Amino acid sequence: MLNMKSKIQEKTSLLAALQKLSPESSKNTLKSWIEQGRVSVNETRASSARQELLPGQELKVGPKAAYTEHGIKILYEDEHLVVIDKPDKLLTVATTAENEKTVHAILKRRLRRMVYPVHRLDRDTSGVMLFAYTTKARDVLKEQFAEHSIDRIYMGIVEGMPTPLKGTWKSTLVEDDFFFVKSIPETKNDFRSREAARYRQRQAFSEEAGKLAITHYEVIKQRKHTALVKFTLETGRKNQIRVHASEAGFPILGDTKYGGQTNRRRLCLHAHILGFHHPFRNKRMKFVSPLPEYFASI
Repeated sequence: MLNMKSKIQEKTSLLAALQKLSPESSKNTLKSWIEQGRVSVNETRASSARQELLPGQELKVGPKAAYTEHGIKILYEDEHLVVIDKPDKLLTVATTAENEKTVHAILKRRLRRMVYPVHRLDRDTSGVMLFAYTTKARDVLKEQFAEHSIDRIYMGIVEGMPTPLKGTWKSTLVEDDFFFVKSIPETKNDFRSREAARYRQRQAFSEEAGKLAITHYEVIKQRKHTALVKFTLETGRKNQIRVHASEAGFPILGDTKYGGQTNRRRLCLHAHILGFHHPFRNKRMKFVSPLPEYFASI
């Protein structure tokens, strides 16, 4: 079945809206779509047939998805690449401690063929990501990442309320021997300051060691003690959003590594949208992973 969507015109229940959208389908079928994660409201996964919908909201029903082991959802696949929806608590690629339970290893086992990572998501970050099936596709896609022509939008819940409500965080990021990423002063004058000099000497960083990181943010929804924030990446450095949010004073909810005070069952950061130019089909492609149901419960 192809994708279906509609704009809600009046207050109604999710089940009633689905019945209107697909009148030939039984109630059990419609409920199964919800259970399978195919139904979203305003890009957030729906969880209950009794959910109340309001005028202006957008209802979407996606096609029946294919899944691999460990709940990896296949969003798109052809002979050149595969786009997946990664669950949280799953590594992208192997480490010295784990080489079997990773997205990369699972995809290789699924088709018994070569699979090439193009980018990474943190273990505890969920959402849409991309792998290549050929070296040519990998190289073209990696070039797009290097040129920052990839569209990457994340959604996250932060502690507190970022001010102003919309802005840009920009810094030079470095990683120490304990895999902790932080910003360092950018200008040469700053590097000559006593504090910066002591830090760099202690961490054995050269002046050229850091990488520029730019994150654009916008508060989407305000809550009592937290905020739902959209993050648009101009660069894609390791732990970039987590570090920038923490150093701005608004750590990602559940991110105890970077200053989060509230220990949640998961890190509240999700790769929401990924857009890129197909390496061989001369078309722009965009994939959306609805917000996890857990985000709406907070």
